[in-house]
Amino acid sequence: MPEASLKAFVFRLKKRLEDHPVRLFVNSSVSVARDMGVGLHLPENSDIAGARAALGPDALIGASCHSVSAAEKAESAGASFVMFGPVFKPISKSAGAEPTGVDALAGVSESVRIPVVAIGGITPGNAKACMSAGAQAVAAIGTLLATPDAQSNLVDFMRALGRL
Repeated sequence: MPEASLKAFVFRLKKRLEDHPVRLFVNSSVSVARDMGVGLHLPENSDIAGARAALGPDALIGASCHSVSAAEKAESAGASFVMFGPVFKPISKSAGAEPTGVDALAGVSESVRIPVVAIGGITPGNAKACMSAGAQAVAAIGTLLATPDAQSNLVDFMRALGRL
């Protein structure tokens, strides 16, 4: 998507979400994150230090990681948090990726001081196991997109995580 279109989309989305307690992140575009005042998500092996320098010390920068060493590297480069996975068999775009498992998630959680977000195949049925393994949060795409009732699915997540 061209940068101008992405900025226009982010602007509309920010307006729509301004009364909700959510944080918005843009994928890979340092300039859009900076100009629109949103968080940044970077894929593994991205220039996190460069993004940190461009966005400043208070910016939220998340980095996808698939190993302990990648998570440690992301932390030392200035990531605010890491997204680790796929913990389980992914339901969405990376459906062919091999699951890392809850033990690997625990290893990453023990190896870094920054928050770890579990990704990949996360469902209401396995979310609590991720939190027990040290993740500070879980992220779900596929399970929410695959259900005809996303709102009910979100309630299931909240119950599973003890938030309802």
